[in-house]
Amino acid sequence: MFRAIIILSILTVAFGSLELFTQCTDTYKETIQRDYLLGDWYLVYEFTLFGTTLPSINCPNSTFTIPTAEEIKAYKDKYDSAGFPFTIDDNSVLYEENKNSQYTSAKVGLYAGDAEAKYFVLDPKSPGLLNMYGYEVEIYNRVNDNFMFYQRCAMRGHHRMLFSRNKDAPHEEMLAIINSHPEVKRMNARRYCTPRL
Repeated sequence: MFRAIIILSILTVAFGSLELFTQCTDTYKETIQRDYLLGDWYLVYEFTLFGTTLPSINCPNSTFTIPTAEEIKAYKDKYDSAGFPFTIDDNSVLYEENKNSQYTSAKVGLYAGDAEAKYFVLDPKSPGLLNMYGYEVEIYNRVNDNFMFYQRCAMRGHHRMLFSRNKDAPHEEMLAIINSHPEVKRMNARRYCTPRL
């Protein structure tokens, strides 16, 4: 019994809780339109409380696209009856990690909602389980037309990422963004898309 309680506690920390998801959606209400997300975004910085700060030449990308009517139907068929606190509609956006790169795609699914805190569900064909709730709440904060911050609600702000539309974005511009955001300035920072020497 004690072991089961410990495992449940670890899972709650790792995957978040419904209360935490609600807290995020109540806090991050500012609108971030689907059209802003569309296209390719490159991970240029990662911020953690612990972990390596060594720069990487790896340049992971994320691609957002408009779903077709058939794709929306497939998501609705799988998820609409689950009783989730969101609706999959025509404003939803498809997401694929590392779509246009040499890396294996690790995450494919759909974001619903027009606020910074968005609901994420896996591709209906995915055999995997996202977490015990079936969905995740993830936050996208618009910095400007070319940069945005990302964080998983379950990580409680202890892990964030800076994405850019340009994998070769000027380093000075990235540093200015980091320095103007105290929530990441105090964290360990790892740069990605570092130019080869």
